[in-house]
Amino acid sequence: MRSNNYYGLVVIGLLALMYAVCSSAMPVPDKSIEGKPQRASPDNSLSFVHAQGRRLVRQGVPLTLRAICFSNYYNYDSREFDLLNSNHHSEKDFERVKTLGFNSIRFAFNGNWYRDNPQHFWAWLDRNVALARKYDLMLVLDLHSPIGGFWLDPTSPKLDFGLWDDPALQQENVDLWQAIAKRYRDEPHIAAYDVLNEPVTNDSTGDKWRLLAERLVAAIREVDDNHLIIIERLYGVNGKYGTKNIPSQFLVKDNNVMYDFHFYEPLEYTHQFASWVARPLTDGGHYPDSAAIVPTGRQRLVSNQRILSETLVPGDSSWRLYQSKPVTVTDPQVVAALPIMVARGNIRGNIQFDNLKVVEYAADGRYLGEVFHEPLNQETIWQWWDWERPVADQPGKHGLSRVENDGSNDDHSLAIALTGDRGIVGWSSEKRWFRVKTGHSYQVIGYMKGQAVEYDTTDAKTRAGFELDFYAPPLDTETKPFLQRDREYLEQKLNEWLKFGVEHNVPMSVMEFGLVRACFEMRGKGGSRWINDMLSLFRKYQLSFAYWNYHGNHMGLYLTDQKTPPGSPNEVLMETLLQELSAWRQ
Repeated sequence: MRSNNYYGLVVIGLLALMYAVCSSAMPVPDKSIEGKPQRASPDNSLSFVHAQGRRLVRQGVPLTLRAICFSNYYNYDSREFDLLNSNHHSEKDFERVKTLGFNSIRFAFNGNWYRDNPQHFWAWLDRNVALARKYDLMLVLDLHSPIGGFWLDPTSPKLDFGLWDDPALQQENVDLWQAIAKRYRDEPHIAAYDVLNEPVTNDSTGDKWRLLAERLVAAIREVDDNHLIIIERLYGVNGKYGTKNIPSQFLVKDNNVMYDFHFYEPLEYTHQFASWVARPLTDGGHYPDSAAIVPTGRQRLVSNQRILSETLVPGDSSWRLYQSKPVTVTDPQVVAALPIMVARGNIRGNIQFDNLKVVEYAADGRYLGEVFHEPLNQETIWQWWDWERPVADQPGKHGLSRVENDGSNDDHSLAIALTGDRGIVGWSSEKRWFRVKTGHSYQVIGYMKGQAVEYDTTDAKTRAGFELDFYAPPLDTETKPFLQRDREYLEQKLNEWLKFGVEHNVPMSVMEFGLVRACFEMRGKGGSRWINDMLSLFRKYQLSFAYWNYHGNHMGLYLTDQKTPPGSPNEVLMETLLQELSAWRQ
């Protein structure tokens, strides 16, 4: 075994080389390298990447794809930039990727580039395949933006789900992949075809993606039996990201397939301050964080410990403070609490909630301060989700809404409109768990407002107000009900996705993971620690991966703006990658 000093010297030497490359004049695209598709030879058939059980193999040897993503300005159409003269990267960047310790590049493209100018598209792609061949790298061709579809930025005016309803658009994408597969079927420096990035359908089940995936696979296999195909999970339905209660992973009818999921956990950390998510995220804290509490889905509600605020008064009422008495936690198994806003039983009228707090008292009665505060402002109302538990024979009618023109302390609040129902409806947030201590007391406080509120006075359980639910470990398992934000949490989240591969004996990958630049640039955020832990987990589970991304001002290894050559290296990230990837060289 070599000493840590040896590995340290290797990293220092590689880092010096990378900085020397970075400080040199930025190269222009090298048009002299005009690659042509490689033709088959009797001795290169084993050079293709193949699925074998849960692993990948190449030339009979187990392989892990260690990739970085080239985004290639995928969000621009051909009228917005010159594809053949793109300065997203040049030959020097292939050399940099190799020096860092990657063995492949996830290579994004926009399907419309092919549609608009096939000649330019092929010339551009051939050139980059030739560069991969020259530096002994493999490309994962990634249809990042399909013909007739765009949903990756929910805030964009370019949102388009036409692909899912237009057979002609679907056929264009099928034809595109068949053309790519036919052209490169004998090219071993293409590792795989990633046939569609982060599919979000406009149906309620995701079946439109499952059907299209089968068509894409079949079209490729008509002309190419050599290459690995990557199928990504379903990322959203009804035109929005999110697949709650809908299976997102599925098999296709082919044996040479790797099944992929992207990993940005926890999202509020990895994407803090990101402007392109549906609702911009604010400060997402740091990593690791022993104070952060993350539910695992295996917690047990301790209903006899529930704390109830006063019930909203009937009739019409203006904003008013409602609170509970301090209640002591007596169950020694209780670990955490979750505040909710709820209406129970047969109620009519409109109810609004705002400015929720929980305060804590020590065992001797001393006031310890606030342990939870939710102001329900412009940013945080979007982090709460409505839910219901209706009574089957009396479903009732109600509406839950986010209010943006009325609140107790600003113009924002959460509302429930009821027309009579013996069920339960409410608001909660998975981001609002906090730890509690046995023997301490807790008091829930908040503001409510009512309009024409009527209660069924024959049912003592009918009420509307704030509640604090307490949770403990399940009685029948050793699984931890809560984790802190650390490596153990990341591993558990990974295993939730990897279970699919175990059950079906198929390889899986993480073709996107990464952090926004704030996680490296702001003091104490711990970005390098998160990267260390992720790469060590990929190594432990022999998972192929791709870091997002190489060049981009939000999450790039090189942080210069789009349409500007790679520059301004993220030095902390670069050092971390060099350190971690050096272990893969051994």
